Amino acid sequence: MARTGRPKKKMLRRKNHEGTVYEKTVIKEKKAKGIPICDVCKKCDIPESQRICNNRQNCKKCERCMNCKKFGKCEKITSYTYYEAQYIVGYTDKGKPIRKTITEKTETEVVEQLNQIKAHKQGFINKDKSKKTLCDISIEKTQFDYDTGYIDENSYKTNIDTIKRLKKYSFFNIPVRKVTTEMLKDFLTTQKVLSESIIKKNVQMVRRAFAKAHADNLIIENPFLIDKELKTPKSTIPVKEVEAFSVDDQKKLVKELMEDNITQKVPILLSLYTLMRSGEILALRKTDVDLKNKVIKVRRTMTRGINGKNKIGNKTKTYSSSRDVIITPDVEILINMALDEYVENPEQLLFCNKDGKPYTTQALNSCFKRFCEKYNIDKGYNVNFHQLRHTGITRLIEVGTPVEIVQKKAGHKDITTTMNIYNTVLSEREKEVNKNIERQFEEKGLSLSIKDKKE
Repeated sequence: MARTGRPKKKMLRRKNHEGTVYEKTVIKEKKAKGIPICDVCKKCDIPESQRICNNRQNCKKCERCMNCKKFGKCEKITSYTYYEAQYIVGYTDKGKPIRKTITEKTETEVVEQLNQIKAHKQGFINKDKSKKTLCDISIEKTQFDYDTGYIDENSYKTNIDTIKRLKKYSFFNIPVRKVTTEMLKDFLTTQKVLSESIIKKNVQMVRRAFAKAHADNLIIENPFLIDKELKTPKSTIPVKEVEAFSVDDQKKLVKELMEDNITQKVPILLSLYTLMRSGEILALRKTDVDLKNKVIKVRRTMTRGINGKNKIGNKTKTYSSSRDVIITPDVEILINMALDEYVENPEQLLFCNKDGKPYTTQALNSCFKRFCEKYNIDKGYNVNFHQLRHTGITRLIEVGTPVEIVQKKAGHKDITTTMNIYNTVLSEREKEVNKNIERQFEEKGLSLSIKDKKE
Protein backbone atom coordinates (compact mmCIF):
# COMPACT_ATOMS: atom_id res chain seq x y z
CA MET A 1 0.00 0.00 0.00
CA ALA A 2 1.21 3.49 -0.82
CA ARG A 3 -0.19 6.82 0.26
CA THR A 4 -0.12 10.36 -0.99
CA GLY A 5 -1.44 13.36 0.82
CA ARG A 6 -1.66 17.11 0.91
CA PRO A 7 -3.03 19.56 3.49
CA LYS A 8 -6.71 19.86 2.77
CA LYS A 9 -7.62 22.39 5.40
CA LYS A 10 -5.64 24.26 7.99
CA MET A 11 -7.22 24.85 11.34
CA LEU A 12 -5.69 27.16 13.93
CA ARG A 13 -2.14 26.04 13.26
CA ARG A 14 0.03 25.06 16.20
CA LYS A 15 3.64 24.15 16.76
CA ASN A 16 4.76 20.71 15.52
CA HIS A 17 1.84 20.67 12.99
CA GLU A 18 -0.68 19.81 15.67
CA GLY A 19 -4.25 20.57 14.60
CA THR A 20 -3.76 20.42 10.79
CA VAL A 21 -6.14 18.14 8.87
CA TYR A 22 -4.69 16.26 5.89
CA GLU A 23 -6.46 14.54 3.02
CA LYS A 24 -4.93 11.18 2.17
CA THR A 25 -5.54 9.14 -0.98
CA VAL A 26 -4.73 5.43 -1.10
CA ILE A 27 -4.16 3.73 -4.46
CA LYS A 28 -3.85 -0.04 -4.41
CA GLU A 29 -4.38 -3.14 -6.51
CA LYS A 30 -7.48 -5.12 -5.77
CA LYS A 31 -6.93 -8.66 -4.66
CA ALA A 32 -10.55 -9.77 -4.56
CA LYS A 33 -11.33 -12.62 -6.97
CA GLY A 34 -14.23 -12.78 -9.38
CA ILE A 35 -14.24 -9.06 -10.24
CA PRO A 36 -13.62 -8.57 -13.97
CA ILE A 37 -10.89 -6.30 -15.34
CA CYS A 38 -12.37 -3.42 -17.31
CA ASP A 39 -11.62 -2.94 -21.04
CA VAL A 40 -9.54 0.23 -20.40
CA CYS A 41 -7.13 -1.68 -18.16
CA LYS A 42 -7.03 -4.64 -20.57
CA LYS A 43 -6.17 -2.47 -23.59
CA CYS A 44 -3.71 -0.18 -21.76
CA ASP A 45 -0.67 0.10 -24.07
CA ILE A 46 1.50 2.09 -21.66
CA PRO A 47 4.65 0.07 -20.79
CA GLU A 48 4.31 -1.72 -17.44
CA SER A 49 7.21 0.18 -15.85
CA GLN A 50 5.77 3.56 -16.83
CA ARG A 51 2.19 3.07 -15.69
CA ILE A 52 1.13 5.58 -13.06
CA CYS A 53 -1.30 3.10 -11.57
CA ASN A 54 1.43 0.51 -11.10
CA ASN A 55 3.55 3.05 -9.24
CA ARG A 56 0.54 3.61 -7.00
CA GLN A 57 0.89 7.38 -7.33
CA ASN A 58 -1.23 10.15 -8.83
CA CYS A 59 -3.57 7.70 -10.52
CA LYS A 60 -6.15 10.44 -10.90
CA LYS A 61 -3.85 12.23 -13.35
CA CYS A 62 -4.16 9.47 -15.95
CA GLU A 63 -6.78 10.63 -18.47
CA ARG A 64 -7.60 7.08 -19.57
CA CYS A 65 -8.38 6.02 -16.01
CA MET A 66 -10.22 9.24 -15.18
CA ASN A 67 -12.48 8.84 -18.21
CA CYS A 68 -13.12 5.18 -17.44
CA LYS A 69 -16.61 4.68 -16.05
CA LYS A 70 -15.37 1.79 -13.93
CA PHE A 71 -12.45 3.74 -12.38
CA GLY A 72 -11.72 2.27 -8.96
CA LYS A 73 -14.27 -0.53 -9.46
CA CYS A 74 -12.36 -3.06 -11.49
CA GLU A 75 -10.00 -5.75 -10.31
CA LYS A 76 -6.89 -3.98 -11.57
CA ILE A 77 -6.87 -0.96 -9.25
CA THR A 78 -8.95 0.79 -6.65
CA SER A 79 -8.63 3.98 -4.60
CA TYR A 80 -10.21 5.67 -1.62
CA THR A 81 -9.73 8.89 0.35
CA TYR A 82 -9.64 9.50 4.10
CA TYR A 83 -8.63 12.31 6.47
CA GLU A 84 -6.18 12.42 9.35
CA ALA A 85 -4.68 14.81 11.91
CA GLN A 86 -2.13 14.56 14.69
CA TYR A 87 -2.20 15.80 18.28
CA ILE A 88 0.38 15.79 21.09
CA VAL A 89 -0.20 13.54 24.10
CA GLY A 90 3.07 14.22 25.93
CA TYR A 91 6.84 14.57 25.68
CA THR A 92 9.84 12.27 25.96
CA ASP A 93 12.61 12.80 28.53
CA LYS A 94 14.52 14.69 25.83
CA GLY A 95 11.61 17.05 25.18
CA LYS A 96 10.44 15.52 21.88
CA PRO A 97 6.65 15.50 21.38
CA ILE A 98 4.76 12.18 21.45
CA ARG A 99 1.91 12.25 18.89
CA LYS A 100 -1.20 10.25 18.16
CA THR A 101 -3.13 10.22 14.91
CA ILE A 102 -6.87 10.55 14.25
CA THR A 103 -8.14 8.84 11.10
CA GLU A 104 -11.71 9.22 9.74
CA LYS A 105 -13.55 9.00 6.44
CA THR A 106 -14.58 12.66 6.41
CA GLU A 107 -12.88 15.92 7.31
CA THR A 108 -15.78 16.90 9.56
CA GLU A 109 -15.32 13.82 11.71
CA VAL A 110 -11.62 14.57 12.21
CA VAL A 111 -12.32 18.19 13.18
CA GLU A 112 -14.96 17.08 15.67
CA GLN A 113 -12.54 14.63 17.29
CA LEU A 114 -9.85 17.31 17.53
CA ASN A 115 -12.28 19.63 19.29
CA GLN A 116 -13.26 16.86 21.68
CA ILE A 117 -9.61 16.14 22.50
CA LYS A 118 -8.93 19.84 23.09
CA ALA A 119 -11.89 20.03 25.46
CA HIS A 120 -10.75 16.81 27.10
CA LYS A 121 -7.28 18.30 27.72
CA GLN A 122 -8.81 21.36 29.31
CA GLY A 123 -11.03 19.12 31.40
CA PHE A 124 -7.89 17.54 32.85
CA ILE A 125 -7.03 20.82 34.57
CA ASN A 126 -7.57 20.60 38.28
CA LYS A 127 -9.71 23.62 39.09
CA ASP A 128 -8.63 23.53 42.73
CA LYS A 129 -5.05 24.12 41.65
CA SER A 130 -5.74 26.47 38.75
CA LYS A 131 -4.63 29.46 40.81
CA LYS A 132 -1.26 27.94 41.64
CA THR A 133 1.71 30.15 40.85
CA LEU A 134 5.20 29.16 39.77
CA CYS A 135 6.29 30.18 43.26
CA ASP A 136 3.79 27.77 44.86
CA ILE A 137 4.84 24.94 42.57
CA SER A 138 8.57 25.56 43.20
CA ILE A 139 8.14 25.51 46.97
CA GLU A 140 5.99 22.37 46.79
CA LYS A 141 8.48 20.52 44.60
CA THR A 142 11.50 21.60 46.66
CA GLN A 143 9.83 20.44 49.88
CA PHE A 144 8.83 17.10 48.30
CA ASP A 145 12.35 16.51 46.96
CA TYR A 146 13.79 17.19 50.41
CA ASP A 147 11.23 15.02 52.24
CA THR A 148 11.94 12.09 49.90
CA GLY A 149 15.71 12.44 50.24
CA TYR A 150 16.24 13.50 46.61
CA ILE A 151 18.08 16.65 47.75
CA ASP A 152 20.07 17.34 50.92
CA GLU A 153 19.78 20.28 53.31
CA ASN A 154 22.33 22.37 51.43
CA SER A 155 20.46 21.95 48.13
CA TYR A 156 17.17 22.64 49.89
CA LYS A 157 18.50 25.93 51.25
CA THR A 158 19.93 26.85 47.83
CA ASN A 159 16.55 26.23 46.20
CA ILE A 160 14.70 28.28 48.82
CA ASP A 161 17.16 31.16 48.31
CA THR A 162 16.56 30.93 44.55
CA ILE A 163 12.78 31.03 45.05
CA LYS A 164 13.12 34.13 47.27
CA ARG A 165 15.19 35.76 44.54
CA LEU A 166 12.59 34.96 41.87
CA LYS A 167 9.69 36.39 43.90
CA LYS A 168 10.59 39.89 42.75
CA TYR A 169 9.50 38.97 39.19
CA SER A 170 5.74 39.43 38.65
CA PHE A 171 5.28 36.36 36.39
CA PHE A 172 6.49 34.13 39.24
CA ASN A 173 3.61 35.22 41.45
CA ILE A 174 0.61 34.94 39.10
CA PRO A 175 -1.30 31.74 38.20
CA VAL A 176 0.94 29.62 36.01
CA ARG A 177 -1.83 29.38 33.38
CA LYS A 178 -1.62 33.13 32.84
CA VAL A 179 2.14 33.26 32.26
CA THR A 180 2.86 34.12 28.62
CA THR A 181 5.88 33.46 26.43
CA GLU A 182 6.48 37.22 26.23
CA MET A 183 6.74 37.39 30.04
CA LEU A 184 9.32 34.59 30.02
CA LYS A 185 11.35 36.26 27.27
CA ASP A 186 11.37 39.52 29.23
CA PHE A 187 12.53 37.62 32.32
CA LEU A 188 15.36 35.89 30.43
CA THR A 189 16.49 39.22 28.99
CA THR A 190 16.92 40.67 32.48
CA GLN A 191 19.08 37.76 33.61
CA LYS A 192 22.13 38.47 31.47
CA VAL A 193 23.44 41.12 33.90
CA LEU A 194 23.76 38.47 36.63
CA SER A 195 26.53 35.93 37.15
CA GLU A 196 26.51 32.63 35.26
CA SER A 197 25.88 30.76 38.50
CA ILE A 198 22.82 32.85 39.48
CA ILE A 199 21.41 32.72 35.93
CA LYS A 200 21.68 28.94 35.90
CA LYS A 201 19.93 28.58 39.27
CA ASN A 202 17.12 31.01 38.35
CA VAL A 203 16.35 29.55 34.93
CA GLN A 204 16.54 25.94 36.15
CA MET A 205 14.05 26.72 38.91
CA VAL A 206 11.57 28.24 36.44
CA ARG A 207 12.04 25.31 34.03
CA ARG A 208 11.39 22.77 36.78
CA ALA A 209 8.26 24.62 37.87
CA PHE A 210 6.84 24.55 34.32
CA ALA A 211 7.72 20.85 33.92
CA LYS A 212 5.86 20.11 37.18
CA ALA A 213 2.88 22.23 36.12
CA HIS A 214 2.71 20.38 32.81
CA ALA A 215 3.02 16.98 34.50
CA ASP A 216 0.18 17.92 36.88
CA ASN A 217 -1.99 19.11 33.96
CA LEU A 218 -2.09 22.67 35.25
CA ILE A 219 -1.05 23.82 31.77
CA ILE A 220 -1.65 22.22 28.39
CA GLU A 221 1.83 22.85 27.01
CA ASN A 222 5.26 23.52 28.50
CA PRO A 223 6.54 26.69 26.78
CA PHE A 224 10.18 25.70 27.30
CA LEU A 225 9.61 22.58 25.17
CA ILE A 226 7.86 24.22 22.25
CA ASP A 227 9.63 27.59 21.95
CA LYS A 228 13.31 27.35 21.04
CA GLU A 229 13.88 31.01 21.89
CA LEU A 230 13.37 30.27 25.59
CA LYS A 231 16.95 29.32 26.39
CA THR A 232 19.36 30.17 29.18
CA PRO A 233 21.03 33.54 28.48
CA LYS A 234 24.76 34.17 28.71
CA SER A 235 26.08 36.48 31.41
CA THR A 236 27.61 39.80 30.35
CA ILE A 237 29.75 39.85 33.50
CA PRO A 238 33.41 39.13 32.66
CA VAL A 239 34.71 35.87 34.10
CA LYS A 240 37.06 36.54 37.01
CA GLU A 241 40.61 35.35 36.57
CA VAL A 242 41.88 32.88 39.15
CA GLU A 243 43.78 34.81 41.82
CA ALA A 244 46.65 32.75 43.18
CA PHE A 245 49.39 33.94 45.49
CA SER A 246 52.73 34.73 43.90
CA VAL A 247 55.62 32.45 44.80
CA ASP A 248 57.07 35.15 47.07
CA ASP A 249 53.75 35.66 48.88
CA GLN A 250 53.37 31.90 49.28
CA LYS A 251 56.83 31.61 50.81
CA LYS A 252 56.05 34.48 53.18
CA LEU A 253 52.69 32.93 54.13
CA VAL A 254 54.25 29.53 54.95
CA LYS A 255 57.11 31.13 56.91
CA GLU A 256 54.85 33.34 59.05
CA LEU A 257 52.35 30.54 59.68
CA MET A 258 55.04 28.15 60.93
CA GLU A 259 56.44 30.79 63.27
CA ASP A 260 53.08 32.11 64.53
CA ASN A 261 50.96 30.45 67.22
CA ILE A 262 47.70 30.87 65.27
CA THR A 263 45.41 27.93 66.09
CA GLN A 264 44.17 27.45 62.53
CA LYS A 265 47.62 27.22 60.92
CA VAL A 266 47.28 23.50 60.04
CA PRO A 267 43.90 23.81 58.21
CA ILE A 268 45.30 26.78 56.26
CA LEU A 269 48.46 24.94 55.22
CA LEU A 270 46.55 21.74 54.45
CA SER A 271 44.46 23.57 51.85
CA LEU A 272 47.64 24.89 50.24
CA TYR A 273 49.39 21.49 50.12
CA THR A 274 46.44 19.13 49.52
CA LEU A 275 44.06 21.38 47.47
CA MET A 276 41.20 20.48 49.83
CA ARG A 277 38.31 22.89 50.23
CA SER A 278 37.73 24.50 53.63
CA GLY A 279 34.53 22.49 54.19
CA GLU A 280 36.34 19.24 53.38
CA ILE A 281 39.15 20.02 55.83
CA LEU A 282 36.79 20.93 58.68
CA ALA A 283 34.76 17.73 58.11
CA LEU A 284 37.81 15.45 58.41
CA ARG A 285 37.61 12.89 61.17
CA LYS A 286 40.55 11.33 62.94
CA THR A 287 39.63 8.01 61.32
CA ASP A 288 39.90 9.55 57.83
CA VAL A 289 43.68 9.79 58.23
CA ASP A 290 45.56 6.62 57.28
CA LEU A 291 49.25 7.25 57.97
CA LYS A 292 50.11 3.61 57.27
CA ASN A 293 48.89 3.79 53.65
CA LYS A 294 49.69 7.51 53.37
CA VAL A 295 46.19 8.70 52.38
CA ILE A 296 43.54 11.08 53.68
CA LYS A 297 39.99 9.96 52.87
CA VAL A 298 37.82 12.89 51.80
CA ARG A 299 34.24 11.63 52.19
CA ARG A 300 32.17 14.57 53.47
CA THR A 301 32.12 18.34 53.74
CA MET A 302 30.96 21.05 56.09
CA THR A 303 27.63 22.37 54.89
CA ARG A 304 24.71 24.52 56.03
CA GLY A 305 21.44 23.12 57.30
CA ILE A 306 17.95 24.44 56.59
CA ASN A 307 18.30 26.86 59.49
CA GLY A 308 21.47 28.30 57.96
CA LYS A 309 23.74 26.84 60.63
CA ASN A 310 26.87 24.86 59.81
CA LYS A 311 26.76 21.08 60.10
CA ILE A 312 28.81 18.08 58.99
CA GLY A 313 27.28 16.72 55.79
CA ASN A 314 27.20 13.06 54.80
CA LYS A 315 28.78 13.54 51.38
CA THR A 316 31.15 15.76 49.40
CA LYS A 317 30.28 18.62 47.04
CA THR A 318 30.16 16.29 44.01
CA TYR A 319 30.75 12.55 43.52
CA SER A 320 34.25 13.27 42.12
CA SER A 321 35.09 15.34 45.24
CA SER A 322 35.04 12.08 47.21
CA ARG A 323 38.66 11.06 46.85
CA ASP A 324 41.85 9.86 48.56
CA VAL A 325 44.48 12.56 49.05
CA ILE A 326 48.06 11.28 49.08
CA ILE A 327 50.03 12.15 52.22
CA THR A 328 53.32 13.65 51.04
CA PRO A 329 56.19 14.36 53.48
CA ASP A 330 54.97 17.97 53.85
CA VAL A 331 51.39 16.86 54.46
CA GLU A 332 52.57 14.24 57.00
CA ILE A 333 54.23 16.98 59.05
CA LEU A 334 50.92 18.90 59.12
CA ILE A 335 48.88 15.79 60.03
CA ASN A 336 51.20 14.98 62.92
CA MET A 337 50.84 18.57 64.15
CA ALA A 338 47.05 18.17 64.04
CA LEU A 339 47.15 14.83 65.87
CA ASP A 340 49.38 16.33 68.59
CA GLU A 341 46.83 19.11 69.16
CA TYR A 342 43.76 16.87 68.78
CA VAL A 343 40.84 17.68 71.13
CA GLU A 344 38.38 14.94 71.99
CA ASN A 345 34.93 15.67 70.53
CA PRO A 346 31.69 13.76 69.77
CA GLU A 347 32.23 13.85 65.97
CA GLN A 348 35.94 12.85 66.25
CA LEU A 349 36.74 15.85 64.06
CA LEU A 350 40.43 16.43 63.43
CA PHE A 351 39.95 20.19 63.84
CA CYS A 352 37.67 21.82 66.41
CA ASN A 353 37.58 24.47 69.11
CA LYS A 354 38.91 23.82 72.61
CA ASP A 355 35.36 23.12 73.78
CA GLY A 356 34.98 20.37 71.15
CA LYS A 357 32.63 22.35 68.90
CA PRO A 358 33.40 22.34 65.15
CA TYR A 359 35.05 25.26 63.41
CA THR A 360 32.91 27.03 60.80
CA THR A 361 34.08 27.86 57.29
CA GLN A 362 33.23 31.52 57.95
CA ALA A 363 35.42 31.62 61.07
CA LEU A 364 38.30 29.93 59.22
CA ASN A 365 38.04 32.41 56.35
CA SER A 366 37.97 35.40 58.75
CA CYS A 367 41.00 34.08 60.61
CA PHE A 368 42.91 33.72 57.34
CA LYS A 369 41.98 37.26 56.27
CA ARG A 370 43.19 38.77 59.55
CA PHE A 371 46.44 36.81 59.35
CA CYS A 372 47.21 38.06 55.81
CA GLU A 373 46.37 41.59 56.88
CA LYS A 374 48.68 41.34 59.91
CA TYR A 375 51.67 40.20 57.84
CA ASN A 376 50.83 42.21 54.69
CA ILE A 377 50.49 39.14 52.47
CA ASP A 378 49.05 39.63 48.98
CA LYS A 379 45.93 41.87 49.32
CA GLY A 380 45.83 41.67 53.08
CA TYR A 381 42.30 41.39 54.46
CA ASN A 382 40.82 41.24 50.91
CA VAL A 383 42.11 37.72 50.31
CA ASN A 384 39.88 34.65 50.75
CA PHE A 385 40.53 31.10 51.93
CA HIS A 386 39.74 29.58 48.52
CA GLN A 387 42.83 31.32 47.10
CA LEU A 388 44.93 28.73 48.92
CA ARG A 389 43.39 25.99 46.77
CA HIS A 390 43.87 28.09 43.63
CA THR A 391 47.50 28.69 44.61
CA GLY A 392 48.19 24.99 45.13
CA ILE A 393 46.64 24.07 41.76
CA THR A 394 48.54 26.89 40.01
CA ARG A 395 51.87 25.64 41.39
CA LEU A 396 51.10 22.11 40.13
CA ILE A 397 50.41 23.41 36.62
CA GLU A 398 53.53 25.59 36.66
CA VAL A 399 55.78 22.61 37.38
CA GLY A 400 54.24 20.66 34.49
CA THR A 401 51.78 18.35 36.23
CA PRO A 402 49.43 16.74 33.62
CA VAL A 403 45.97 18.33 33.65
CA GLU A 404 44.20 15.01 34.33
CA ILE A 405 46.31 14.58 37.50
CA VAL A 406 45.47 18.14 38.58
CA GLN A 407 41.78 17.39 37.99
CA LYS A 408 41.95 14.28 40.18
CA LYS A 409 43.84 16.02 42.99
CA ALA A 410 41.42 18.98 42.94
CA GLY A 411 38.34 16.74 42.86
CA HIS A 412 36.87 18.49 39.82
CA LYS A 413 33.88 16.81 38.22
CA ASP A 414 35.44 16.81 34.74
CA ILE A 415 38.63 18.01 33.09
CA THR A 416 36.91 20.93 31.31
CA THR A 417 36.30 22.54 34.72
CA THR A 418 40.03 22.48 35.42
CA MET A 419 40.91 23.76 31.96
CA ASN A 420 38.33 26.57 31.99
CA ILE A 421 39.20 27.88 35.46
CA TYR A 422 42.96 27.70 34.97
CA ASN A 423 43.05 28.61 31.29
CA THR A 424 45.50 31.52 31.74
CA VAL A 425 47.93 29.46 33.83
CA LEU A 426 47.73 26.60 31.33
CA SER A 427 48.38 29.02 28.44
CA GLU A 428 51.56 30.27 30.13
CA ARG A 429 52.67 26.70 30.73
CA GLU A 430 51.97 25.89 27.06
CA LYS A 431 54.32 28.69 25.98
CA GLU A 432 57.10 27.18 28.08
CA VAL A 433 56.41 23.73 26.64
CA ASN A 434 56.52 25.16 23.09
CA LYS A 435 59.90 26.76 23.77
CA ASN A 436 61.21 23.44 25.05
CA ILE A 437 59.87 21.68 21.94
CA GLU A 438 61.57 24.23 19.67
CA ARG A 439 64.86 23.76 21.53
CA GLN A 440 64.62 19.98 21.21
CA PHE A 441 63.86 20.25 17.48
CA GLU A 442 66.84 22.55 16.97
CA GLU A 443 69.17 20.16 18.81
CA LYS A 444 68.01 17.28 16.59
CA GLY A 445 68.22 19.35 13.41
CA LEU A 446 64.49 19.16 12.75
CA SER A 447 63.71 22.87 13.03
CA LEU A 448 63.13 24.96 9.88
CA SER A 449 64.50 28.03 11.67
CA ILE A 450 68.03 26.50 11.52
CA LYS A 451 67.92 26.50 7.71
CA ASP A 452 66.74 30.14 7.70
CA LYS A 453 69.68 31.16 9.97
CA LYS A 454 72.21 29.37 7.71
CA GLU A 455 70.84 31.10 4.62
